[in-house]
Amino acid sequence: MKLAKAPIHRHFSRSPQKVYRQVELHLLFEQNRVAWRLAAVSLKRFMELLPAYSKFTRLELTLQGRKHVCYIWGDSPLLPALLALDPQAYLSHQTALELHQLVPATSDTIYLNTEQMHRPRYEPVELEQARIDAAFKRPARGSQRTTLLCGKQIRLLSGMQSGMLGVINVPFPHAVPDNQPLRVTGLERTLIDIAVRPAYSGGPHQVLTAYREAKARTDIRILVSMLRELNYVYPYHQAIGFCLEQAGHDEVEVAPLRALPMAHNFYLAHAMRATTLVPRWRLHVPADLALRQ
Repeated sequence: MKLAKAPIHRHFSRSPQKVYRQVELHLLFEQNRVAWRLAAVSLKRFMELLPAYSKFTRLELTLQGRKHVCYIWGDSPLLPALLALDPQAYLSHQTALELHQLVPATSDTIYLNTEQMHRPRYEPVELEQARIDAAFKRPARGSQRTTLLCGKQIRLLSGMQSGMLGVINVPFPHAVPDNQPLRVTGLERTLIDIAVRPAYSGGPHQVLTAYREAKARTDIRILVSMLRELNYVYPYHQAIGFCLEQAGHDEVEVAPLRALPMAHNFYLAHAMRATTLVPRWRLHVPADLALRQ
């Protein structure tokens, strides 16, 4: 491995790829083992010694019960590395807000989402006001699966199966150089997600801030179409409509959300202490929220 260090460094320093899955390194080893002077070294031994004799850092996470491993060359940013672990993983909630530049990039937590298996709903769920009240008076159930990597807390989410609805794969040059694309919820899907899980998004006050910042870029038709496809049991359209209205969207724009059923009082977030009811949306919001009239 000491003899191989120089040719290995030349190969990977010249390559534009900076994040590798194990299978990719296995293939490169077999293709280059002679040129790298490693004909007598086993693949297993090569992988064991690689981090010590190169600029590779080994990254390991368990996603949906399976262990995923990748290797990062040099100082490559963490976000592309996390997404390389699983082609079905994507960034969401607070991390998506930061990438879309709707809130300052100050959080030390990265939200990485891998969707659950599809669970068909065989019978319609009948909501009852008493059960809604009881559920939202308690703190929201949240993912406790976290790990610390490169000074960041990675929170692993198991989102509802949506077929990665509204997930985009585009570069964010302000966050990751070299035009490396990132899989992240697009703007409208992000606005839905943060209304559904404010606790993953800085809380209800920051949710409203994000809606205001997104106003000029929000396509409400796309948002409503996604919301229908997601088909939530709870009436999240009441929270989303309220947020859009508070962001400055007019009556005509929010009309598709006003047209959806509002049979129950709902809540902007879980475990709010003092609340105010907004009759127009049948929505409880924090009492200290500065409401736009």
